[in-house]
Amino acid sequence: MGSSIEDQEWAIEAISARLKFSNDREYERSRILLEGPRRSIQIVKGFWMSKHEVTLGEFERVTGLKTHTVNRDATRPIEMVSWDQAMMFCDKLSAKGKGNFRLPTEAEWEYACRSGTTTRFYWGENVECSVVGSYCWYKDSSLDSASGTNRLERESPPMRSSKPVGLKKPNAWGLHDMCGNVWEFCIGSCQGDYHTATPVLDPPTKGEMGLEVCRVIRGGSYLSGAESCRPASRRTIFHPVGSVGFRVVREE
Repeated sequence: MGSSIEDQEWAIEAISARLKFSNDREYERSRILLEGPRRSIQIVKGFWMSKHEVTLGEFERVTGLKTHTVNRDATRPIEMVSWDQAMMFCDKLSAKGKGNFRLPTEAEWEYACRSGTTTRFYWGENVECSVVGSYCWYKDSSLDSASGTNRLERESPPMRSSKPVGLKKPNAWGLHDMCGNVWEFCIGSCQGDYHTATPVLDPPTKGEMGLEVCRVIRGGSYLSGAESCRPASRRTIFHPVGSVGFRVVREE
């Protein structure tokens, strides 16, 4: 789990080239340095990772909630969802009697994302747009092909947006959109030095409820550069934002 020194240096250089302000560059550098050092985590308990991110349609059917999103395409991942709402989805899904569902730990998420690889991306080291774009929706591949109509019935220019799940190539274990499309919640709260704070054996599968708890998101989104679409990439947030969704695991 985590980034090698070489991957951290590459990511820092890549994201710094796009940022105008030195404060932003320093913040991103500090964040990326916290992805390491790379270390081994042992996951003894089995789990199944969902093949796709949870879609808007799935979320509304399971929870009974009507979400207030601009895009009502039921096949796209749910966005602007809170960690507590994601956990509620897991609880309601578990109540159907088909298994115990929850958000993944960071170790489970990264293990499933890597799918047996140790390279920068789960498809290898290649950062060419044509290659990255064949596996994930990110900033260079997510621009809508046509303009739309805004609330005032005026034509608006093409925008970047999430896309229906499962359209890009999966990783080696058949999981789609592990990187790109939307960031994905993990179950634990954020830790500054999460490598030393994460137990080597079976990280805990519980999370602290509450709106003011710092949450971890993984995998990058349709607004991210390629440097954020790596298995080791992680960010932290406090409140629901666009381009953040989730997928679930089923416990063995």
